[in-house]
Amino acid sequence: IVTGNMFQETFYIQIGKVANKVMILPYEWGYHVNLPISLILPFQTASKLLVSIIQFIPPEKTSFALKTFGYIWELPYIEGTTKAQAICYSAAIDLAREVRAEIQYDDTAAAAYYGFVNSKEYYVRFKDARSIFDNISLIPTYGLEGIGAWNIMRYFPQMWLVINSQFEISKV
Repeated sequence: IVTGNMFQETFYIQIGKVANKVMILPYEWGYHVNLPISLILPFQTASKLLVSIIQFIPPEKTSFALKTFGYIWELPYIEGTTKAQAICYSAAIDLAREVRAEIQYDDTAAAAYYGFVNSKEYYVRFKDARSIFDNISLIPTYGLEGIGAWNIMRYFPQMWLVINSQFEISKV
């Protein structure tokens, strides 16, 4: 959302008027458009997105969704050519253990990452328990209605542990 764009503002105002509930899924800009480091939507960008949306759609109608997969890139990154492969969060953690990579944390993007070499060089970026905690903190901060998950079929125990520790779960 770019505030100041009359079409977008009108569009979101109308959604806010007619929708009972809205779920926002902050998503990457693309799996081969930008450098790997920038592809997990930074936490500050997600926060700004929510602030922009709740200007037009009441926060009590708005839920925030978490996705359940990160990305792995083969390096070197070549703009327009290199394409990431999706990797579920549990598999990213398992892979780090397998290749003995130390998982780092990017506070700005609220994302975990690591690199490793296995005949070729790779870079992995995903969300872990710390990321989930940082992201779900947006719910009470902005008075949002709740949280959702995309894709629930990719089970990630850390996500549910963190969510269960902070919220009461209701199936809707």
